[in-house]
Amino acid sequence: MGEAASQVRREIEERRDDLEDNLQRLESKVKRTTDWRAQFDERPMMMMGVAFGGGLLLSTLAGGGKDRDDHQSYQPRQLSDGGTTYESRPSPERNEIAETIDNIRGALLGLAARELRSFMATAVPGFEQEYRETTDRRHASDATRLDDAGAMSSTVTMP
Repeated sequence: MGEAASQVRREIEERRDDLEDNLQRLESKVKRTTDWRAQFDERPMMMMGVAFGGGLLLSTLAGGGKDRDDHQSYQPRQLSDGGTTYESRPSPERNEIAETIDNIRGALLGLAARELRSFMATAVPGFEQEYRETTDRRHASDATRLDDAGAMSSTVTMP
C-alpha cells in the first residue's frame, strides 16, 4: 500500500512539473506575442505597414483637412466680353492619386483586420470559434432585418 501511495505521489509530482513547464511556455509565448518590440523585430515590414495603415485610418477619422476641391483644377475660360473666368474641372492625375490612396487604405485595413484575427486566434484559446459564431449570428441578424424590411415594404400598397 505504501508503495502505491509513493507511486501516485511521483505521478502527481511529474504531472505538476509538466503543467508548470507548459504554463511557463504559454506565459512566455503570450508575452512574446503581445510585445510589440518583439513583433517589430520579427516582422519589420508588416509593422511598418500597420503603422502606415494606422496613420491613414487616423487621418481619415480626423478629417485630414480634406476639401471637396482637392481633386479639382481650375482652368481659365475666356468670356465673350473679353474677361476671364476660371472653371473647376476634375484633375485626372489627382483623381488617380486619390483612388490609389483609397485602394491602399482599403487593402491595409483588410490586411490589418486579417492579421488581428490571426493574432487573437493564436493568443487567445477559443477565440477563432467564438469569432465565427459571432460573425454567423451577425449575418443571421442582418438577414432577418432585410427579410423584415422586405416583408414590410411588400405589404405597403400604393393608391
